Amino acid sequence: MKRGIGKILYLLSLLMLFMFSGCRSSKQVAHKDASADITVKQIMQMPAFKPVANSVTAKMHLSAALGSSSFNAGGTIKMEQGAGIQMGITALGLFELARLEVSPFDVQFLSKMSKEYAALSYTDIGFLRQAGLSYKILEAVFMNELFSYNDMSLENAVRNMKITTSGEEIVLTTPNENGMLYRFFLDRNNGVLVRTEGTYNNTVSVVCDYRKFEQVGERIFPRVISIAVTGTDKNITLDIELSSIKTDTFRFKRSNTSAYNKIDISDLLKRLGK
Repeated sequence: MKRGIGKILYLLSLLMLFMFSGCRSSKQVAHKDASADITVKQIMQMPAFKPVANSVTAKMHLSAALGSSSFNAGGTIKMEQGAGIQMGITALGLFELARLEVSPFDVQFLSKMSKEYAALSYTDIGFLRQAGLSYKILEAVFMNELFSYNDMSLENAVRNMKITTSGEEIVLTTPNENGMLYRFFLDRNNGVLVRTEGTYNNTVSVVCDYRKFEQVGERIFPRVISIAVTGTDKNITLDIELSSIKTDTFRFKRSNTSAYNKIDISDLLKRLGK
């Protein structure tokens, strides 16, 4: 049990780092220009641009794979817009064994089994600092929203994107800036975000797919988020299946680590990845 929990937290830790960096497109589709019949104003009114709620909480089941090894675990995910994301890994659905907390300032990993924790500031991650990327990207991924890839407003960012169509999907593609590019796929029928792709230095690829939508808050929300990472030493896949989704019931607060022993993030990842 502890070994499996450690592997899950290890994968989540890696994903937190890779998600900020963007991803290389892996979906090869034929696009046609859609700028003539779809306006930015129409796109901005789609549900993909509307927050589902100020906060979202849910039970989750994780199915993860690292290379040829696979793992499963239960837990919870709690998110507050602009404040933080908290993911807890539980044993038998009762006892939280590990927790991952992501705030606009840093990422914190807690092992409740060993009473150890590690924290990592985004400014400590070289490629994030160079690309000017931030927490808002990860929040948008888990909140099923589009995001601005730089400091401009979301509307201005969309105006700067190329708009095309592929079957029943509207595809928004950002300009390629220093080897970084994103693609957002919107369902043309209901306006929700069904897939996010991108690229960073043509090395690490991350693709996020959303499935099994249901009504939550003001709009429909995915019950399944599937994330695939390639271009690393070992490919990573993570399926997050949500249940008992609730809105506006959570306020993010960093865990008190006074009773924990702080260790270096690299040491924690090495231990979890064994």
